[in-house]
Amino acid sequence: MMQLVRQFHQVPEPLITAAGFVYKNSDNAIVRIDNNLSVTESAPDAEPFVLAAMVNGEVIIRTRDKIIAWDTDNNVRKEYPFNYTGSLQIKLLYDDNMIIRNKTDAGNGQLNWQVKDAGMRFQTTDQAILCFVNTEIWQINAADGTHLHCVNLSSYIKSAGIDPYANVIFRNNRMYLAGILDNIISEWNIKTGELLWHYRIHDTSKVGGRGIMIPATKDVFYVFDNRLYVLDSEQTLHVFERG
Repeated sequence: MMQLVRQFHQVPEPLITAAGFVYKNSDNAIVRIDNNLSVTESAPDAEPFVLAAMVNGEVIIRTRDKIIAWDTDNNVRKEYPFNYTGSLQIKLLYDDNMIIRNKTDAGNGQLNWQVKDAGMRFQTTDQAILCFVNTEIWQINAADGTHLHCVNLSSYIKSAGIDPYANVIFRNNRMYLAGILDNIISEWNIKTGELLWHYRIHDTSKVGGRGIMIPATKDVFYVFDNRLYVLDSEQTLHVFERG
């Protein structure tokens, strides 16, 4: 079962990893929170920059003419030339390698299979494609599109008063929902459809269409081995940990 362990306020656009998270505050300083939830604040940078990633203990930032890998613990910076044209972006980081790509047009390809009415909330794994469709979890064979398993959550959703309009993450035979309007975080068994845990992060009087929401985007909801992060529309980051 998860429990709320910390809340951090005024956290705009955090970069969250299994080792902690980092964000830029209103003073243009870098704030870094490690896996022990210890806070380190680095001096603001004189040049405008964008936080790109946090990897191997370094914060990666981008300016208009360089990429900077910054060890904020020791205040050591490594700088690399970078010609920013507005179309380039840092996309992926693997170990010590940074992959930069520009905008390209997709090539023509052949349709192998399709599944109708599968919704827009899905995630791929090594074994299957997992979809959350209305109140059902579908497991689809990635090779041919056949249905491997389907489980209906409607009875649990109704009894717990959960709105299925939510951000979705699948991890280790579990599905996690972060309710966009109701602010309910929940954990589900994807094989049985059982509701394992749920928690409302704001009172019902504060949520809804004109209240506090969890934005409908993957960049506000993260699940790692024993920790869950969710960022609400007031820029409060809620940190849950498995007890």
